Amino acid sequence: MHLVNHGIPDDLIDRVKKAGKAFFDLPIEEKEKYANDQASGNVQGYGSKLANNASGQLEWEDYFFHLIFPEDKRDNSVWPKTPSDYTEVTSEYSRLLRSLATKVLSVLSLGLGLEEGRLEKEVGGLEELLLQMKINYYPKCPQPELALGVEAHTDISALTFILHNMVPGLQLFHEGKWITAKCVPNSIIMHIGDTVEILSNGKYKSILHRGLVNKEKVRISWAVFLRATEGENHPQTTGRSCD
Repeated sequence: MHLVNHGIPDDLIDRVKKAGKAFFDLPIEEKEKYANDQASGNVQGYGSKLANNASGQLEWEDYFFHLIFPEDKRDNSVWPKTPSDYTEVTSEYSRLLRSLATKVLSVLSLGLGLEEGRLEKEVGGLEELLLQMKINYYPKCPQPELALGVEAHTDISALTFILHNMVPGLQLFHEGKWITAKCVPNSIIMHIGDTVEILSNGKYKSILHRGLVNKEKVRISWAVFLRATEGENHPQTTGRSCD
């Protein structure tokens, strides 16, 4: 769904997008100063995917993954120093997004016939819930039909909140076919993750989705995953197949 009138100022969202884009516009040697090291279990930081996936298509993506809330659990050493306002705007966005998550979980709880705070309590409560951001950067692709930005998957999070640079490419699997999400100005895309599907006994469905690349334009998305502390340093996808 697209969240509008969500209480997060449009100018702050614009600054978050500009800061993320500015990081990916840096020379490769600057970005690699923040490179992750998945072999040692350190998944936070800058990374790149350029390999064939299980379906034989090329994954075509750079990304930056880090925990953004709460502040006392952050690893500030992996946060970009350039642009200079990256930490400021991302921190403010994470604080407001955390409040928005409480409101969404309250509505979802009422939809299940439960008290407002029940789902939030079950997915970790005020103290244990984490927000993790993955900025996905999809370069222009000369043969987009041979590549995917991110292959089909569901998120293991409770909820996922997504900003993007208004270049279409997010697709959802619905009634047997792939549907491209609309670009709604000043909205935040939100979808259900595996955790809420499990807790709701399947009343709320985790969304199978994928990211496409574009021949003419760079695509960038800012996905924030809401999840409990356990397993906090782990990518947010199950890789569930669409078949």
